[in-house]
Amino acid sequence: MKIESPWIQTTDDCNCQCSYCYMTKSNNDMNKTTFDNFVTEKLCEIREKKVDAVVMRIAGGEPLLNFDAWKDGVSLFLENTKSPSGVQLITNLTYLPNGFCKYLEKNKIWLNVSLDSLSDSKPFKVLGTSSAPIVMANIEKVKQKNLCILTVINPTNVNDLPELAEWIGQHQYEWHLSLDYFYNGNPPPETIKESLKKAIKRLSMWYDYDYFRKFYFELCSFYWQDGCEAGKNNYAIDTQGKRCDCQTLFGQDKKVIVKQDEKCKKCSVFTFCKGGCPLHNTEQRKSLVCDIVKMVAKETGRIIVRSGKIGEENSEV
Repeated sequence: MKIESPWIQTTDDCNCQCSYCYMTKSNNDMNKTTFDNFVTEKLCEIREKKVDAVVMRIAGGEPLLNFDAWKDGVSLFLENTKSPSGVQLITNLTYLPNGFCKYLEKNKIWLNVSLDSLSDSKPFKVLGTSSAPIVMANIEKVKQKNLCILTVINPTNVNDLPELAEWIGQHQYEWHLSLDYFYNGNPPPETIKESLKKAIKRLSMWYDYDYFRKFYFELCSFYWQDGCEAGKNNYAIDTQGKRCDCQTLFGQDKKVIVKQDEKCKKCSVFTFCKGGCPLHNTEQRKSLVCDIVKMVAKETGRIIVRSGKIGEENSEV
């Protein structure tokens, strides 16, 4: 089955200033015509069986700042498709446009919400203040069960991960963690590993084997079969409607080349990480990431083994 997952850059504008963000901020917005034309194109491809399904990722910048440009097109797409097609919204959820909560009641959208910490002093900044209380209050307002928390591990939140894990466990949310993609300021590896161990232990108190189908570190999971699909079934559309292989390549004339080295394929956790990001996993970054990925695979693998759903041989690292 061919499932496409385009990242749609609805705006380059954002109301937050995260230190690790790789997007160049500007006032560029995707207009309604560009978005609607893209939706029409995808609906035609599904109807003509050129593709089996499309999972649109509505993103930015902060896509809710340009809600009016994409809301009708998303409704049209959802009205004319069925699972596994769908829509994901990648948002900091610090701003709720008028009518958005009612819109969610009528349109089944999966929310991916950026939240790095529960603390008031952590890195998301809106008008000079922390966004964490705003985000958590807005999560309550939208009343969505289909919700995933996105967390980037950085020097200001690394010790807060266990507390965040407890909150995520209590609310039964999905959790995707990653390191800074561009190595701008990751904490010491041992600090990261110690905090992640505590966080995974907290999660295991709330979840069983099935939860770890929903827990991702660096896009790694025992259940994610194919690794990064950038440049193949995953691609990005910029605000002007131009296509490129990955959203981190906007404005660059580069391609994603997936070339797995033999050392990766022989690694004991290759089935867990699939080699990681083919574009940004430089040797410097791999030296940081690989060791942490092995630890995460080992800790989550132990929980799965204890469940009796998978054999010991699949958790060895």
